Amino acid sequence: MQFNTLNMINGIGLLLIVACCLSVAESTFVCPVQQADDSFALLYPSPTNCSQFYECVRGVALLYSCPVDLHFNSRRKVCDYPQRAKCQLLQRTA
Repeated sequence: MQFNTLNMINGIGLLLIVACCLSVAESTFVCPVQQADDSFALLYPSPTNCSQFYECVRGVALLYSCPVDLHFNSRRKVCDYPQRAKCQLLQRTA
């Protein structure tokens, strides 16, 4: 079996981004649908901040923030470069 260092580095990098760079906070976002299957979470863009998104798990919304200078890409369901994410806010904050 051949050890692939590049795949290991990519995997570790992804884990570090998820573990270190996303912050969870309480939210007032209401998950739009009740999940029939508890085996997966649904991701939704924040209506007020391009760098944030919500994860809905069993009807509970968790707020996450992307790493600095990245926006949530609602098509790909990942934090991405702003030019790729093409975020359009649904609501403006006062």
